[in-house]
Amino acid sequence: MSQTPYAASSTTVERSRLSRIGSKKQEAYPTAKSYRWNRKNYSRGRRRIEIWAFVSRFLWEQWRDKRNWTYVGGFTEEKKKVRQRQQAIWIRETFLDLGPTFIKLGQLFSTRADLFPAEYVEELTKLQDRVPAFSYEEAAAIIKEDFGKGVDQLYRHFDPLPLAAASLGQVHKAKLHSGEEIVVKVQRRGLRRLFNIDLAILKGIARYFQNHPNWGRGRDWMG
Repeated sequence: MSQTPYAASSTTVERSRLSRIGSKKQEAYPTAKSYRWNRKNYSRGRRRIEIWAFVSRFLWEQWRDKRNWTYVGGFTEEKKKVRQRQQAIWIRETFLDLGPTFIKLGQLFSTRADLFPAEYVEELTKLQDRVPAFSYEEAAAIIKEDFGKGVDQLYRHFDPLPLAAASLGQVHKAKLHSGEEIVVKVQRRGLRRLFNIDLAILKGIARYFQNHPNWGRGRDWMG
């Protein structure tokens, strides 16, 4: 298949099709630069430590919150809700830090009010539309890796500010040398390897939760 300057992806991910430019207003997206998953290569051992560190803290907090003596001044429902709101913020921020796999997971969890407290669902819903974008420099580098040509060679104009950012990539407004206006979807680097590593670890975590005396009861985590 011949390459065109219409879309870009990392070399391990299939190319994406373009759609015409919509009327969505552009705005600055938070940057992914500071997140630990924003790297070319991923270590299976490091990811296992990072993911299990999150799970361990989550389980510890669940254990703690069931003990009334851990609440300063005594247990009240309001104090419990305050803790849950704080935990929900921490979970969302940690999912962002852990990257695309967990952003997708958070988006899924945000639809499961039957499984999670309302505070969790409300906070995780924010993962639906405020995913950090990667820099223009990284987007340009990915395009050059795919096509062997720089952005200036491929496009008359390429907007450095993305129209939208998602867990798998982001889209930029551009104009071909022919004058045709398009949007270019640039996919994040290393997604296939990252997903393979994360999914293997998540299967182990799902088995743990399935066998957990409290969290596994009446739930199909393996499904």
